[in-house]
Amino acid sequence: LRLAPSETIDWFSPPGPGPHPVLIYIHGGYWQELSKSESAFMVMDLLREGIGVAVVDYQLAPAARLEAIIDQCAAAANHILGLAADLGADLGRMVVAGSSAGAHLAAMVLGQVDRLAGGVLLSGVYDLRPLVGTYVNDALGLDESRAAAFSPLGRPMRSLTPLVVAVGENETSEFHRQTAEFAADRRSVGHPVVELRAAGRHHFDIPYDLGNARSALGRQSLGLLRRGVLS
Repeated sequence: LRLAPSETIDWFSPPGPGPHPVLIYIHGGYWQELSKSESAFMVMDLLREGIGVAVVDYQLAPAARLEAIIDQCAAAANHILGLAADLGADLGRMVVAGSSAGAHLAAMVLGQVDRLAGGVLLSGVYDLRPLVGTYVNDALGLDESRAAAFSPLGRPMRSLTPLVVAVGENETSEFHRQTAEFAADRRSVGHPVVELRAAGRHHFDIPYDLGNARSALGRQSLGLLRRGVLS
């Protein structure tokens, strides 16, 4: 699926008759590295569970400003929603997910896009202000004002969708802090939230649990995709 030259989506359709739940996945890489090509590692597990997967690409910084990247990801989600019937997808069971910078983008998409059934946010950066003055910001060019404006923390979403907010057990204290703060923030405004610490996982392998029904993260993600609820 293609929206524009730098905006493509890899679609993976499960076997059998639909309509199927769909996970829309947005990759990480601090908004300036990686692509969808390195981000389909959870697909086989999800297909075996009857879940369709759409892996989203976007133009990287510094070629794209952060607001443009957010808009591209929102456009991708709307594009997939618009193709639900053609893809054999269930329009009522489409969940957006992401890891690291992808979790930030997925949270921002939930602030722009209607009809999404929920979010699965892994090891996210929900407050961008601590990045100002670090090397990560060299490509982003954020000042304090823009960092606050593009932070999901404290920002309303389109609806009070259920959220899985997870971090790997073996991650830095900053990722644990931001995860806990964001989960509390979402609960405070009425979102159903499951907050998880993925046992034995670190920042780069936590997405492998998305379709793993033997893991706590996988069970919550699959429950959200199938039933629209958290357990």
